[in-house]
Parts: sequence; C-alpha cells; structure tokens
Amino acid sequence: MKQNEPILKIVKRSLSFTFKNIIPFLKCWAVPFLVSSIFYALSSYYLTSTHWFVSAIVAIVSVAINLVAASVWVPKWINFYESPKKGIKIFAFEETNKEYLQRSTVFLVGVALLLFFGVGISTLVGHYSSIFGSVIACVSMAAVFYISYRFSFILPAAALGEKITFMDSWRQSRGFSWKFLAVVLTLTFLINLPFILMGLFSILMYQIKIGMGIFGPFTLPGTLLMVFANILLFGAFTVAWTDFYKMIRKK
Repeated sequence: MKQNEPILKIVKRSLSFTFKNIIPFLKCWAVPFLVSSIFYALSSYYLTSTHWFVSAIVAIVSVAINLVAASVWVPKWINFYESPKKGIKIFAFEETNKEYLQRSTVFLVGVALLLFFGVGISTLVGHYSSIFGSVIACVSMAAVFYISYRFSFILPAAALGEKITFMDSWRQSRGFSWKFLAVVLTLTFLINLPFILMGLFSILMYQIKIGMGIFGPFTLPGTLLMVFANILLFGAFTVAWTDFYKMIRKK
C-alpha cells in the first residue's frame, strides 16, 4: 500500500475484499460474535442493576469476553487478508491470538484510564461552570480518540506476529490521522447509505399518506440488509486498518 494512496481506493479494496470473502469472514467472526452477543443479552438486566457493584462486575466480565472474542477472530481475518491461500483455522487459538489478546488488554486499560481522567476533569470543572465542563469533555473525548488511534497499530502488528512497541506505533502513525478518519467516515457512510435512503423513502411515503402500507413489506429485507451491512463493516474496517498499518510500517 502506497502512502499517498487515495482514500476511495482504500475503501473500495476493503469493501471488495470483505464482500468477495464473506463466507471465510463469517467462519472466523460468527462464533466469537455470537458468544459475546448471547452473554450481553443474558446479562443486560444486570448491567442496569440498581446495585453499582453488580453492574460493575457484569460490565467487566462483558468487556473481558469481548476482548477474547476479538482476539479469536481479528488475527484470523487479518492473516487471511494477507495470505488467502492459507485458509482459516476456525477453532485454533495460536500465538498471534494470544499476543493480540495481551496487547489489546493493555491498550484497552490505557484507553479506560484516559477516559476516567477526562471524565473526572470535566466533571470537576462542570461543578463550577457547565459551559467549560462541556468544552473540556469534548476536548477530552477528541484527545482520547486521537491517542487511541496513534497507539492502535500495535494490534494489527500483533495479529501479523510482528514485534513493535506502543511508541513505535505512535511515531510511525504521525501524519496519517486525518486520512484514517476520512477512511472510517467514508466506510461508515457508504455502508449506512441504504438505510439513509430507506429512511428518507419511509418519510416520503408517510408524508403522502401511504406510509407503512407500502413500506411495511420492506421491513424484513431492510432488517436483513442492516445486519449484513454491519457484518460487512466489521470486516472492511479491519482490512482498512491493516492496510494503514502496512502503510505506516514502510515509513
């Protein structure tokens, strides 16, 4: 991947590869996702429990399950993107999976500490001035997203079995933040475009007093399309993320 490669080309390649290889993607993604989704569904009541300790324990367990789930499917999908001929070992948990789990845990703990610090500062200031508190909250969130982006390439490196440090990720990712943000926003917009159009169509039908009489039959196909689009987004974003890592690695 060239460092000056156009954004739309990156987006097109990530969507095209995921769409053409949707079955292999489902092989490595479906089981971990279902496990984490089932746990979330079963524990959703306790997440909103009035007792903060119960909610905290369930939330921590839920995050841990999602970390393990991601460490199962992300390295497999990234390595399949790098070498499709090798195929996917569905139930294997190899060294790259373990490395990804370790680094993603450290990464997530760091992000959580940043969020805790940002929320604490904005809350403290908010007691004296709600306006300044809101401004600091927005600035803190932007800073957390930016810092997370700069350090995030430690994860695709782990998935590929490459040894880089968090500071390597920070140094090498300098100068690509706006391009990375543009790719993420473009991917999100294109995948959600059908739903935007369907929403506009439903509003139009409602305005001319036809409403659900016409739009009703499209509800099930629309729901299935939404599910497929979100699946596509998982795979496409991971491919684009990997491409960005390979790009900064060449610096």
